[in-house]
Amino acid sequence: MRSKYLKKYIAFFIALAFFVGSIVPATAEAVLSNEVHYVALGDSLAAGQSPYQEIDTGYTDLIASYFEEQQLLGSYTNQFAVPGYTSQNVLDDLLNNREVAGTKIQDAIRNATLITITVGANDILREANVNFETGTITVDQKKVVQTLAKQKENLSRLFQTIKRLNPDAAVYISGYYQAFPYLAKEQLAELDSIFQALNGTIQLTATENNVHFVPLEGIFDYDVTTYLPNQTDIHPSIEGYEQIANAFITSFQTKPMITFEDVPESYWAYSDISLLVNQQILNGISDTHFGIHMPITRAETAEALLKLIPFDQSIPEDPGFADVSESDDAYYAIAKLTQAGVFNQAERFYPDAPLTRAQMAKVLTVTFNLQEDDEASATFNDVSASHWAHPYVDALVSSNITTGYPDHTFRPDTETTRSQFAAFLVRSYYHLGQQR
Repeated sequence: MRSKYLKKYIAFFIALAFFVGSIVPATAEAVLSNEVHYVALGDSLAAGQSPYQEIDTGYTDLIASYFEEQQLLGSYTNQFAVPGYTSQNVLDDLLNNREVAGTKIQDAIRNATLITITVGANDILREANVNFETGTITVDQKKVVQTLAKQKENLSRLFQTIKRLNPDAAVYISGYYQAFPYLAKEQLAELDSIFQALNGTIQLTATENNVHFVPLEGIFDYDVTTYLPNQTDIHPSIEGYEQIANAFITSFQTKPMITFEDVPESYWAYSDISLLVNQQILNGISDTHFGIHMPITRAETAEALLKLIPFDQSIPEDPGFADVSESDDAYYAIAKLTQAGVFNQAERFYPDAPLTRAQMAKVLTVTFNLQEDDEASATFNDVSASHWAHPYVDALVSSNITTGYPDHTFRPDTETTRSQFAAFLVRSYYHLGQQR
């Protein structure tokens, strides 16, 4: 049985995988158009370990060969990738400027145009006891959750250090495939959940740091025996490594999905708007404009929250609003969130009315279960202790989602702009992940 800790952690990251799955930082398209200086970091997969404990041709070698065939390869090394490496090992190498064959890792990073990373599975596998003879695995699930939290910290520092050394390099990190398909069936459900949480941790941390994520989940399902031929080893065959290399190369070729004329990359809410629009959680007001200064409506708010947060699929009760009919596009979202207590029961809903900042504070606090903290609260000139929205505004401040305006106001009755809502929504969602 899964522990309650792991259940909560998994539930968040399964939802998150949908949320951030296809967001692509803008540097991706440059990888295939310029001379490539390629550095591969990570564990045994990056090093090219075979199913029979030998270092052979791996996915990083195949990626390098691909660029060589395109006459784009300037240089390539995977000499810093080491079997058994954890996220802590890779981070330590970078911070300590490890030297291999006369080259220091920081110099290699500075000269790179492309960096790929595969690391994280060994963090988890150190908490597991695998018995291939009996087809069983035992895992301390509470330690897994603690390990994933530490892994997230390590990866954040790793990405930030790489970006500091070389802000122009395109950086990619992969997730993992199910490495134990031959274990007893009753073990697989639990293992699948653990790998989902692992991949979710890597994906979330990559997205937060503008790093490309390459999913590998399910990549070997078509022909497990060909791709993972040794039932007592987790490493792929050359055919398996070809699948991984192809996943990376496909990611190199992927371009950003949606852009708006009024949301340049320099805009303060660019990443938040891109994230939500590319996952169809928010839409622009037209094909070319997001409407950054326009207010978001109460109906649009309900629809965005429903798309982002996983609710059960049951039919909600009719909320009874006089101005919301079952034929309205936002009816289901409004009914579902009213039933969940995000919106209040009332005679009218006012679906086309702008969402005020006070109302935004309330719906985000209730949706994401944000908590007040007396020590972290802030005093706004226009939100007194008796104001109905005071506890909700205080929860936003306590959760580091807002600090208000420079004049020490929150402006609770002001309309929430679409940009503000996008930023506050993403911050609230990430805050939820940080509490897991």
